[in-house]
Amino acid sequence: GKIDDEATSKRLHEHLKALDERLKAAGSKDSIEVDRRALSLLEFLVERRAADQAQGAGPHVEAALSALKAAFKGEWRDGERALMARFLASVGKLVEKLRSEQLAQLRSLHDAAAKGSEERFEIAAHRAAALWAGERREEAILILGAALGEWKEARGGRLPQSANPRLSTYGSYLEQVGEYAAAEGLWRREIAIAENEAQRRWLEIQLFAACD
Repeated sequence: GKIDDEATSKRLHEHLKALDERLKAAGSKDSIEVDRRALSLLEFLVERRAADQAQGAGPHVEAALSALKAAFKGEWRDGERALMARFLASVGKLVEKLRSEQLAQLRSLHDAAAKGSEERFEIAAHRAAALWAGERREEAILILGAALGEWKEARGGRLPQSANPRLSTYGSYLEQVGEYAAAEGLWRREIAIAENEAQRRWLEIQLFAACD
């Protein structure tokens, strides 16, 4: 349910603290790390919601920041970095202090991922989405464009069809900032190297929409 008042936020915080104490006393190291990260993220959501209701006033912003930093600590299991990036990109508009930490964590995740890996590609796309949501549009376009180029190079010069959603987002970003010629050029270049007829038809639809 919604967090409607300070009392509810306080009860949830106390419950999460109790769960954290239980995790310290039981379970394997790996499961504890994952569970504690999940609890920290839940605490972040609780405190962030309370901070929003208080319009950024009171102790909730600092509590949310502390929880977000705690969630980023510890070792990462396979696939967990990309999941964290997706979470960070999904939280919506944040106050400046939280947004700065969000973007710093996304940059760290992006920098740590192996160049040319699918994980790095996905993290870069989430980072771009967060930058776009934060009105840092030019930076979002640069990050996503570079990620698409890196992923294409790693795949032998052709993007797989699984990259279509990210490619579509990139084209949309270009159009929304008025870079219509760049968007048209993007689709024409991809059409020229389409791996099959289905992909070519999809790309032609994107080109038609961009030129409409």
